[in-house]
Amino acid sequence: MRVGVEVGGTFTDLVAISGDGIRVLKVPSTPRNPDEGAFNALLESRLPLDKIDDLAHGSTVATNAVLERKGYPTAFVTTEGFRDLLALQRHGRSRIYDLEYRKPEPVVDRASSFEVRERIVADGSVLVPLDEAAIEKKLIPQLRKGNFQAVAICLLNGYVNPAHEQALKAAIKRHLPELHVTVSSDVTREFREFERASTTTLSAYVQPVMDRYVQRFAERLHQNGFKGRFSVMQSNGGRLPAAAMRENAVTALLSGPAAGVMGAARQAARSDYRNLITLDIGGTSTDVCVVTNGKPQLTNEFSIDGLPVRIPVLDINTVGAGGGSIIWIDEGGMLRVGPHSAGADPGPACYGRGGAQPTITDAHLARQTIRPEAFLGGRMTIDEAAAREALEPIARHFGMSVEEAADSAVQLANANIVRAIQLISTERGHDPRDYVLVPYGGAGPLHAAAVAQDLGIRTIVVPPNSGVISASASPSWPTCVLSGKPLRCRST
Repeated sequence: MRVGVEVGGTFTDLVAISGDGIRVLKVPSTPRNPDEGAFNALLESRLPLDKIDDLAHGSTVATNAVLERKGYPTAFVTTEGFRDLLALQRHGRSRIYDLEYRKPEPVVDRASSFEVRERIVADGSVLVPLDEAAIEKKLIPQLRKGNFQAVAICLLNGYVNPAHEQALKAAIKRHLPELHVTVSSDVTREFREFERASTTTLSAYVQPVMDRYVQRFAERLHQNGFKGRFSVMQSNGGRLPAAAMRENAVTALLSGPAAGVMGAARQAARSDYRNLITLDIGGTSTDVCVVTNGKPQLTNEFSIDGLPVRIPVLDINTVGAGGGSIIWIDEGGMLRVGPHSAGADPGPACYGRGGAQPTITDAHLARQTIRPEAFLGGRMTIDEAAAREALEPIARHFGMSVEEAADSAVQLANANIVRAIQLISTERGHDPRDYVLVPYGGAGPLHAAAVAQDLGIRTIVVPPNSGVISASASPSWPTCVLSGKPLRCRST
């Protein structure tokens, strides 16, 4: 038996494949304790854990730790004279006309940044030896006093010659063995000091988070009889054993979205489609990716919350246009959708969990593109009256009916999605009309036709059970194909 579990911002998905067939399940996520949501999916599925041979897991835990600044206290150690590396960053501005623009806030502040005396030059030769005496007398007491959980080490030109970085790591572990120590030469051996320092710091920042998360989940699995292989999805589309992920947390920053791209590409290939644009619309965001000749595009230039990360990742573009994205009116009186989301708690107004702000899910319910009796397979009750009540102020502001306001919000969300696809297709030399659109996630197929029409895409390939495709472990499902107007179903 093979099982895939993917934790999203709103729902947790499960797919199980065995000789008895395929079982799928979607349960609400628990943002405060995401491992609880993952384990709840296994419990609700009633799968015998001792019969599972392979468990693959995708999660947004590392991503959320950075976005919400919920990592553990981290120290940054660099070469003498470069303490302000993380704060100075680059001179470029992502918003050149914003008069109040501020550089992205690093996850480690200046007070938690320290220097060591050493210098390696560009050819890797040692100009100034590492001052190990000063490490013991000065740096170690500073780290101990700061009550840090992790340390990021990025020394000048350490990518050419990592000897000083490794010696510094050994010294810190010798005196403070409980600390998680991450060195740049183990994470990304590339030039450009700021990008390397940023990647190393982010890795160290989320390392204790992922370590504890994976450990808690693994312990609960084994306590309930699980004896199989446990692996975690990486941002590059591959998988890593859970034990190794506890030492390479930065590779899980796009774990969940990467799992969806791989699952969608595999499913579409079963119907002989290899040039795809994947469209993953979940509860919190929309993720899009270009797949050419069956291979998702990779990039080494990725940023999260404005901070650069230099590791191989799937070239995924994300916008805040999910089912939980909040519909609101800005200071100029214009309609807006996202990027803020109601998430799983309190969720959209129609969920009845305390959410009062209108969301895209509420809009779909008001315009009757969602059937209340069929939501989550009929296992979850949603309130159409609550959705309409939440949308009423929006409709009143624009002098519209609730249905017209809901339709306007959905059209605006579609426009945001189209722009996200254009950024990774048209602006990089790919004509969307040469690709098929593969929608998945809880809301992907709801928006697919309008998005495809705006982009000139004529074929939509809808994977079966598309709402849980991110947890898919290559099951043999038939694939429904929309080409022009008629709906065809091609069995694989």
